[in-house]
Amino acid sequence: MENGDGHILVFCLNEERFALALDQVVRVLPSLAISPVPEAPEGISGVINVEGDVIAVIDLRSLFELPPGEQRIDDRIIVAQAGEWRIAVVVTEVVEVRRIKAEERVASERILPALRDCLGGVLKLDDGQILIYDLLRFVSQARPELLVTKVEMLAG
Repeated sequence: MENGDGHILVFCLNEERFALALDQVVRVLPSLAISPVPEAPEGISGVINVEGDVIAVIDLRSLFELPPGEQRIDDRIIVAQAGEWRIAVVVTEVVEVRRIKAEERVASERILPALRDCLGGVLKLDDGQILIYDLLRFVSQARPELLVTKVEMLAG
């Protein structure tokens, strides 16, 4: 969906709306316990265990400089595929799946240059905007292989 039509999964963090390309979303889960990982890379909250798979959890609140929040029982966890990496994000609410057209998207560099390393675009709407989060860009910056190595060392 990089520059064309597609579908997004819209979610909220606190009161802010964000989205992921639907083709990156693997599943949505209820809130799960997050296990901290010592010396995890910046932006990583810890890991979750989903049916035997240990998955890194990205802290979107800190990434987008939102007020920190305690994980709540009614939060949702979005598990997504970013290249070869399966990762998760904790969100306040999953809102909808939305079809978007290429002309509705604005390149993130034109609006929010400081976030170009993690945004794939911005959807401008009559009632505000939705930031379209690009997991692959973030993962390439966060170097999740370091986290995987730490998790394997702790498990071994």
